[in-house]
Amino acid sequence: MIVEQNVDMDTDNISDPDFYINASDRELFVLYNQPTIQNNPQRLAQIVHEARQRLETRSLARFPLTPNENDTMKTVLDIGNCDADHLFLTTMLTSNFDATVLRAHKLADAISALENNSVDLIMINRLLDVDGSEGMDVFQEIKSNEKFKSIPAMLITNFDDHQEKAVAAGAIRGFGKSALSSDATKELIKEALSV
Repeated sequence: MIVEQNVDMDTDNISDPDFYINASDRELFVLYNQPTIQNNPQRLAQIVHEARQRLETRSLARFPLTPNENDTMKTVLDIGNCDADHLFLTTMLTSNFDATVLRAHKLADAISALENNSVDLIMINRLLDVDGSEGMDVFQEIKSNEKFKSIPAMLITNFDDHQEKAVAAGAIRGFGKSALSSDATKELIKEALSV
């Protein structure tokens, strides 16, 4: 969660006179200086973008989510989606489920996220946005690891033949981005998350 607060602050005490970021594992506060930002929406967008990047970095590396016995929140790992699709996916998941969404761009990020977090569901884009490589290669690497092979994983693609190949390789049936908000997709995810 990112919370933006418009506050007056002593800019002499922070490294960037425009904003201050305070991050924890689940939320991040962006405090920005009104006189500097109010007439500069591009700067505000840049601040929020940087805040999101910092939150992802802390969540994946230094501050993994700690499972709580009484916490029913599910954790989904999104691999290989561009910024816009990641935002749409995150919005859909957090609006319909008690879930938090981690992000990985490629295999190394995904392994780091899996090693440092208790992940309930893995969603892999058919083609990784960062380099256009095959999401199924990432799927197969994850599933070949004893530590992660029991975690449900699905492919995000509109192409039925790719979905069939993924299911044949051990994935649970995924969905296409064109059906992201459909009831059928929500049911697939509900079943995958066992909620």
